[in-house]
Amino acid sequence: LKIGDEGSYFTGDHAGLFGSITKATIKDVIIDNVDIRASSNVGALVGSSGAGGIINGCSITGDIVIKGNYKVGGLVGDGYSKIVGCSVVGNDGSIIAGEYKGDNQEGDNVGGIIGFLGEDSTVSDCSAKIDISGVRKVGGIIGSTPGGSNIDRCHYEGAASIIWVDGYSEGKNLFLGGILGEVASGKLGTFSDNS
Repeated sequence: LKIGDEGSYFTGDHAGLFGSITKATIKDVIIDNVDIRASSNVGALVGSSGAGGIINGCSITGDIVIKGNYKVGGLVGDGYSKIVGCSVVGNDGSIIAGEYKGDNQEGDNVGGIIGFLGEDSTVSDCSAKIDISGVRKVGGIIGSTPGGSNIDRCHYEGAASIIWVDGYSEGKNLFLGGILGEVASGKLGTFSDNS
């Protein structure tokens, strides 16, 4: 799967095998080898998953490069959905990266499974094995969630890091976590992190 190029990012709002879904079920999809360079709502499987979506048993494998400026995930960029039993496992050199471009494209909300998880959503029995970097709100499984979601039995293995941007990062809460970058509230279950 290839979207965009290093020198010419896709500038639309939703990038993935499915750009945007609402009230849809995606099950048992496997994507091998991914190269996506896009702006916002960027994920290998789904760019943006609206309320009522179900993603079950899907996996992303092989050589993985996913880069974007806002809401970037290995599986889903932005979602208000139920994600169960999914995985992102990259070969050596694979990366999920949020890159700073400017206002409202600040390289934030970056996660191994999903970049931004909306309210009343679920992520369970998911795993990611890949390096992840971003400017703010970076997590091995979920970049950020405002709360009210159920997150359980997830595992992350890799290196998660924050990229410092001179003139932007100073004085900001940056948020970096092996599982969750930022979470306001919600039901948190059992996790493991081998980063």
